[in-house]
Amino acid sequence: MLELISLRELLLFHILFELKQYDDPLDRFMVVVKWFLGLLRSETMEKKPFNPVYEETHICWVANDEKDQPENITEFIAEQVSHHPPVSAFFIRNEKENITIQGATCFGVKLSMNSATVTTSGPVSITTETEKYDISKCVPDLSICNTVMPGKKYMIWNGEVKITCPQSGYEASIITEERYGRVNGIKGTIYHKDEPNKHIYRLEGVCGQKTFYWQVGKEKEKDILIDHSALKESYIDYLPRNLRTEFDSLRLWVPVADEIIKDDMEHADLEKKKIEAAQRVRLAEKKNQLEN
Repeated sequence: MLELISLRELLLFHILFELKQYDDPLDRFMVVVKWFLGLLRSETMEKKPFNPVYEETHICWVANDEKDQPENITEFIAEQVSHHPPVSAFFIRNEKENITIQGATCFGVKLSMNSATVTTSGPVSITTETEKYDISKCVPDLSICNTVMPGKKYMIWNGEVKITCPQSGYEASIITEERYGRVNGIKGTIYHKDEPNKHIYRLEGVCGQKTFYWQVGKEKEKDILIDHSALKESYIDYLPRNLRTEFDSLRLWVPVADEIIKDDMEHADLEKKKIEAAQRVRLAEKKNQLEN
């Protein structure tokens, strides 16, 4: 899960470098909206969850210069700070661009007749040279459909996320939802906090594809805000094996990953239980220290 957060946050982090191109705070705000839409790629049922454990960490970075120069590095660190409820805290920094992101994501599960929804909560903030941008949560809820009835399972981003800039007053409401034919749609509005009912821009698109925006009253002048097919994703680097700590995600879960690669799910589950049992011991020791 920590690695998945890093992928979402870092692959298109360089979109935020466009902020310095604009003097108009509304233009800068739209850059942040564009970056957030970049997180909402189409999801598939091919991931194996590794249920992060208490004190697990994940460290990685992106070299943003084409020549791999160290002066433009985006660093990422995350830690699982709670298991019940599951809370993943993360911090991102690019010193050259003077951009930081910090946040925490809490996950829950809500069941219904034929679907399961991974609920999300926990605010995220982006700090730049000129402004701060607050995002109500890292990503929308994620619904897994056809969990009981016959039919192929599929995933849909579902719900509202708000983005606000206290300095400029601009705000965005971004809503993801299922459309006919299992299409994961996006719609949204951009407005100023002093006139919340007077929309400046409207958004419409599909997760992982294109999202268009236009000025209210000028629907025929739609323009592309983001086109995933035209974007180049960054390459993410990780610590060498000999520098990974005991609780580094890429070291901690090796025994489970090895069994999954061998397609031995029975032993993968046993290895997973060993990791979770060790977590319970650590939590008990921590509780005992606090009480004494």
